[in-house]
Amino acid sequence: MRSICPRDTRPYAITSDGRFVVASVSRSSGPSELSLIDVSTGARQVFTTIHGQDPQNVAVSPDGRYALYDTRADSGSDARDVYIVTLASKART
Repeated sequence: MRSICPRDTRPYAITSDGRFVVASVSRSSGPSELSLIDVSTGARQVFTTIHGQDPQNVAVSPDGRYALYDTRADSGSDARDVYIVTLASKART
């Protein structure tokens, strides 16, 4: 078995076709990034940048078109902000 994720990467989900892993990449300074990592090549494609809280509860829709994740709304709060990203266009709602 070979590793396709660098050390600063946290894998969350795999697409239903098994071609990609959705992972967050943490930086010592700066925002985190959510990326698709190609299982066969290890190539990484960033699809959104997250400022502030690290993403939680990351999932991919069954058709592989969307990634969903949440972050803490405010520091010290239990409220969550939920996001949906269209992977093809990288549009976040």
